[in-house]
Amino acid sequence: MKKSLIATLLAGMFVSTAAFAGAQITFEGEYEHVTNKTNADVTGLNIIPAYKFDEGFLKGVTLDLKAQLQDKVDSHTPGQNIEPRVKYELPIGITGLTAWGRVGLGEKITNGDNFGYYTIEPGLTYGVTDKIKLSVSDRYRDAFASGKAYQTNTVYVGGAYKATDVDTIGLKVYEKYEDTHSTGVELGYTRSF
Repeated sequence: MKKSLIATLLAGMFVSTAAFAGAQITFEGEYEHVTNKTNADVTGLNIIPAYKFDEGFLKGVTLDLKAQLQDKVDSHTPGQNIEPRVKYELPIGITGLTAWGRVGLGEKITNGDNFGYYTIEPGLTYGVTDKIKLSVSDRYRDAFASGKAYQTNTVYVGGAYKATDVDTIGLKVYEKYEDTHSTGVELGYTRSF
């Protein structure tokens, strides 16, 4: 039931935005090596339909819906996150340098122990060329309910290569602190419409 609900939400958002010129969808494969717990490494797939406003009052704003499907490597315990997010980008005067911030409200779905959480992520992106961008960000996440070991601070460093006008390949590495200590990698593909 929950998986079909997530699939329906993703399909609805994708269909509703695909007809507009700022629509895109990103697929990210992820591997996370957890260092403060035994047998807790995670693989994941992130599916992120989005719409980026390029003109008008909302120029610089991106709305997206991150659906995260995860599996613990050793126990094959599934988990999902669904997180609507808003990102705002602002060029800051140095050629190629953009400051940005993203906020999200999410729901962690796992074996009947669902709970809500929020994220705040400031970052910087630098356009080395018109095809290559480097980025760094720091995401803070915490559950709304107490007693959930979900408080993390994640530092991301990565880059993206615009292979064509509509295809971009990205790679990020990260390190998590607080309730989870881990390192990880995300390999992504974005298709713009």
